Amino acid sequence: MRLRPWTALVIIFFMFFLTGVTLVNLTAKSISDVTIPPAESAKIDINQASQQAWDALPGIGPVLAGRIVELRKSGSAFRSIDDLLAVKGIGHKKLSRLRKYLSVEQ
Repeated sequence: MRLRPWTALVIIFFMFFLTGVTLVNLTAKSISDVTIPPAESAKIDINQASQQAWDALPGIGPVLAGRIVELRKSGSAFRSIDDLLAVKGIGHKKLSRLRKYLSVEQ
């Protein structure tokens, strides 16, 4: 007895279905590695945020987060969000995208 091509596909599909193998299970590790930025209402204080908090923001990686924290530690506290322009790697465009996640506590 010879199977038609579509019959083989149906059998393969049901084998995967019965064993519980799905694309979601195969990619779950990569999905769990995604960093979710804080909600707009949960702003971080740029004078208190840890390197991990900076790294969680969109467009900020570990290197840039480290630069921000080092600049804050080496000098005085940031007086305004615009003071972040002194950090190498932060320009006007990036700062405008980050502004909704940031606050300055005096």
